[in-house]
Amino acid sequence: MITDPDLTRGLPPRVVADSGMDALTHAIGAYTSSRANVYADMCAATAIQLIGKSLRPAYANPAVCEEERYRLALAASLAMLAGWVAGNGAEHMMNHAFHQKHVAHSHGARVGLLLPHVMEHNLIAMPERFADIARFLGEAAEGLSVMEAARRSVVAVRSLLSDLDIPQHLRDIGLTAADIPTVVHEYVTHWKSPVDAMCARPTGEKEVTEIFLKAL
Repeated sequence: MITDPDLTRGLPPRVVADSGMDALTHAIGAYTSSRANVYADMCAATAIQLIGKSLRPAYANPAVCEEERYRLALAASLAMLAGWVAGNGAEHMMNHAFHQKHVAHSHGARVGLLLPHVMEHNLIAMPERFADIARFLGEAAEGLSVMEAARRSVVAVRSLLSDLDIPQHLRDIGLTAADIPTVVHEYVTHWKSPVDAMCARPTGEKEVTEIFLKAL
């Protein structure tokens, strides 16, 4: 694998933000996978920390943030490695369920939109891991219970989405309540099994419907 941050020179801020968020979802999905292991954890944890430090400044001024581009290039590579080893989160497969709908925005923006909702669904299954993620993203967790610290990871992701001007509601990308039964059926029919093989909690029809409705 060759990682060359110079290839990212000239990317517009929108591409920097959306691709960085895609990498973050790969890393968080791998770190909270039921198939996580030491190697995947090292890759995912480092990627989350690098993205937390560098994505905002790289988005704000990608033309001059050479060190941040370097860190993000490494983070994207490490996050992909972690995903190959441990798997991806449900938000990636839920995004695939949109393929029959004409939705706006990029893959990275869509999985980023879904990420905090999937994290909330999974918190109770592995709160220690989500507490780690909160700390990786710079959240102060001292004095908090494990579950309280875990919830800070969701706060951190939502704050990042807001700062990057990434939509946080499905209605913002063109979906309506009437679309939910169709995307739920698509997900359950084609994507549920691979997700349940690697994710922290099952995502059956009831669960995924609740996630989509909360994201609406």
